[in-house]
Amino acid sequence: DEAIARIDRVEPNAHPEDRLARLERAGLLRRSTTSISIDRLRDPVPRSQRSVVEALLEERLESR
Repeated sequence: DEAIARIDRVEPNAHPEDRLARLERAGLLRRSTTSISIDRLRDPVPRSQRSVVEALLEERLESR
């Protein structure tokens, strides 16, 4: 198994840019080279034709 996330405590006085820079230096974060319009975040979420549970069960069966 490989870790895909880590939860750390955030210091109350820590500046967000300092934290991002530290994660980037450690190779744990790569900042985007392009920007995204805030309007894109307001777009409706695409809907799937099947449930997430069905997709997960199918994936588990295929990987056996």
